[in-house]
Formats: sequence, C-alpha cells, structure tokens
Amino acid sequence: MSTFPTLVTLETPLLVAYSGGMDSTVLLLWLQRCAHASGTPLRAMHVHHGLQASADAWVQHCQQQCDALGIELAVHRVQVDTAAGLGLEAAARQARRAAFAAELRDGETLALAQHQDDQAETFLLRALRSSGIDGLAAMAVDSTLHGHRLWRPLLHTARDALRDYAQAHALHWIEDPSNARDDADRNFLRLHVMPLLRQRWPHAAAALAGSADHCALTRALLDEEDAELIAHLEVAPRVLSLELLRQVSPARGARVLRAWVRAHGAAPLPATVLR
Repeated sequence: MSTFPTLVTLETPLLVAYSGGMDSTVLLLWLQRCAHASGTPLRAMHVHHGLQASADAWVQHCQQQCDALGIELAVHRVQVDTAAGLGLEAAARQARRAAFAAELRDGETLALAQHQDDQAETFLLRALRSSGIDGLAAMAVDSTLHGHRLWRPLLHTARDALRDYAQAHALHWIEDPSNARDDADRNFLRLHVMPLLRQRWPHAAAALAGSADHCALTRALLDEEDAELIAHLEVAPRVLSLELLRQVSPARGARVLRAWVRAHGAAPLPATVLR
C-alpha cells in the first residue's frame, strides 16, 4: 500500500479544486500546509453543479472549512448540459473544466485530487472501451488546461492512505449519496469490480495504475516521434504534404494525422475520415 506523501515545495500559486469530499479535503489540507511552508499563495474553488438537493449545503460546508483554514474560496455555479449526449458524468466534468479555466489567474496551477484508485478505474474504463496506448495512459500527474499547469499530486497515492490521513487529522468531509449508486460505470467498477479484484489480487489498484504508467511512457516516446515526423511532413504552416504522408505506413500516418489535428485545436478525426 502506498503511503501519504511528505510536504513538497511549491513554486507557483495554487488553485485547489475542492468538492468537499474526502479526497479533495485531504488535498486541500496537505497543500495548505505545503503552501504555508513554501510561502506560496493558495486558493480553493468549489463547483456547484446543482445536481443534488444538498448542493447548497455543500457550498456552506466548503466555505466553513476554508474559513477555518484561512483559505479564499471561489464558488462557481454551472449548468450541466445533460442533453449534449455526453452522459451525466462526462457533461459534469466538461462543466467543471470550463469553470476551472474561467477561474484560473495568471501563473496559477490547478491541483486536482485524483489518486491511485481513480487511476486504476480510469485504466479499466478505457480498456473496456477498446482504447489504445493514448487512452490506456489514463490520467497524467502533470498536464495543461488552457495554458495552465494541471497537477494531480496524489495520483500515486492509494485511497486508503488518504483515508488514514483524513482520520489522523480529524477532517470533516461530505459523503456524496450518488457515490453509493452503481448506475454510473465508474461507480459500478468502484463498488463491485475493484473489491472483487482485490479479493484475489490485493494490489490490483496499484498494478492497474502501474500499467497506465507504462502506457504513458510509451505514449511519450510515440509523441516525440510524431513531433519529428510532423516537422518533416508539414511543408507550410497548417499544411501537410500528402505526397510525403503516403510514404508513411497507414497506422503511423493515422497517428500523425490525429496528433497534427489535435495540435491545431481541432476536433478529433473520426476513424472513417482517417481512412
């Protein structure tokens, strides 16, 4: 089982995503202690989705906790577009990311509370959707959101270690009742599949998260090769040479096209278009 990380030195101001649940409560306290030791500014942000009857009470709870810690809290009320065909979980995630992007100030890093068990669940979900290397790499410790650093410092820390930290510091958090329902795919994995896997393989979460790390390393190597090949194929800004592209294997060409389109901020290409 992983242990909880020690204090780290912070080099940039932080905006901590704070839902009020156990994971983000632990993250907030730990980073508040890191920020105090580093002399680094830290703020928190709560996203009010309006999907639960107790959502207003959650805002009040988060405000009280931040007041007790002397942390500035920003609250964003969002409209989750359930008619967009994304599914409730994906639509809520999209609304949160838009709210984070709107709140981030110049130079701030966004800190999220995903941990090792979340990573294992994400890996399984991607595998069940027949994802390739890029998808199986799951979440990254470091990525970007609209030009800001997006940091998941607890991604290699097990949920049990977070719970031990929360109990050791007598923290108070919200229990989202929707987490007890298994209609969402992630909840089904968390409630039924992962406990069964752990009965046979106690370190199942760490092993699955480790596989995601291996995929991430492979993806990084492929990304480097993609960048080199694109530099050769891009004969003018935003223009690829079809003649040169046809000299690349179909599988390699498809990957390069996806990377090139993504780099220019366009929507992903469907498989039929790639063919």
